[in-house]
Amino acid sequence: MIRNSSSMINTIKLPTTLPISGGESYVAHASCDELMASLPDESVDVIYADPPFGSGVTRVDPRDPSILYRDDADVDQWLRMLRSFVVASRRVLKPSGSVFLHLDWRGVHEVKLLVMDEVLGRDNQIGEIIWSFNWGCRQKDRFARKHDTILHYAKESGAHRFDVSRVDRIPYKAPELQMYRAKRLGKDDGPARIAAGQPVTDVFHDISIVGTGSNERKSNSYPTMKPVKLIKRLLSPVVIPGSVVLDPFCGSGASMEAASELQCSFVVGDASEKAVEVTKSRADRLKVKYFVVER
Repeated sequence: MIRNSSSMINTIKLPTTLPISGGESYVAHASCDELMASLPDESVDVIYADPPFGSGVTRVDPRDPSILYRDDADVDQWLRMLRSFVVASRRVLKPSGSVFLHLDWRGVHEVKLLVMDEVLGRDNQIGEIIWSFNWGCRQKDRFARKHDTILHYAKESGAHRFDVSRVDRIPYKAPELQMYRAKRLGKDDGPARIAAGQPVTDVFHDISIVGTGSNERKSNSYPTMKPVKLIKRLLSPVVIPGSVVLDPFCGSGASMEAASELQCSFVVGDASEKAVEVTKSRADRLKVKYFVVER
């Protein structure tokens, strides 16, 4: 069956097993469970997931108030959903694979202890990345909540792929200290170090949210969308060209764009029809080849 788009795209119906060994990419209108069930064992290199946060809040697209994102499951339902996702993640990840689970302050600690550590193993936690975006209103009765937490787990710690040389660098906040260091050590590498930039740590403070007036928001607007730059930084050290990137909560399709820029194939999906429409439109604008997957 063929679906109309900016180009002619093959459509695949679930339930089925998606053949991804040949570098195929997919955009699926499917729940997380449906999409994960369609993947072969040990077929995915990295998973980035930005699931519901268990916030109890309904988010509105700032550019289109008719588009809502309901995060209204109770805590027990939410934890069961994430456990199901992580169990399936362990099955589909390659031995060298990683999963990045993007959450916020509300439930990240419960998920680490009750889901990630229990299913993937405490010893397989590679890190905890803090995305500090410092934007928006300020609470008057507490320190302002201006960060998300991204849990990084490997399927097998020690066997996982991580090439730090592929991670981007950021400008030094005090570049003159590099000149002082070079002088103190009798070296002349200060200018080169300043030009190369500072290695990124596990606190990302240089990536802003996707603003209402940004080009990224104008073209791909969706509630709770995340910046491509953020996802690309997470993926860069754990993929090589040809790797398979999975995102079963794709929202605006930012992970699809990040994977494409890194020359990876992708399997992305969402239970929201609107999210899938936005992701497909984004892929079409980027002239990315993909198969459509539908129920």
